[in-house]
Amino acid sequence: MIPVDAVVMLTVLILFPLALILIMRQKVVGKMLCFFLEEDKSIRAKLLKVKGDFVPFEGEAYLVKAERVRLIRYPMGWPSILQQTIPASQYHRGQVDPQNWIDLSQKGVSATEVGAVLEPTWMANIVRGIQQKDSKTRLEKAMPLITIGLGGLSLILIYVVVTKINEISSLLK
Repeated sequence: MIPVDAVVMLTVLILFPLALILIMRQKVVGKMLCFFLEEDKSIRAKLLKVKGDFVPFEGEAYLVKAERVRLIRYPMGWPSILQQTIPASQYHRGQVDPQNWIDLSQKGVSATEVGAVLEPTWMANIVRGIQQKDSKTRLEKAMPLITIGLGGLSLILIYVVVTKINEISSLLK
């Protein structure tokens, strides 16, 4: 006779994941994951039903272009056996056309260039042709000399204190 614990264990190990896979498939049929860049620069991901060439969302309709769709695994963070491959697009909120994320050779300025432009002395660095091999500041470069100077000053102060203590102890005798 088969023990009840074994039946329960097989049910949980086989039927539960199978049920999750079927439920997830049913949930994503005819839908698309849309990433919306909001006005406050946050990103909202929504699983939306595709109606023809458009995806309706909160009273707005966003265009679906096949060349700007990427297939992704959904839901993110789940084990891969439970995930479903679904189409996804990204949009700026209020703009009907999807953003191009298939073409990875983005034209425009890189984040490194923007960081260099935001530095106040970027033009002077370009004109001088400075290469950032040694990125230590003046204070960091001078710190060993400052430490040696403070160490020498503390030795002098210790000598003065010891001599004063010796003078006081000789007076007390």
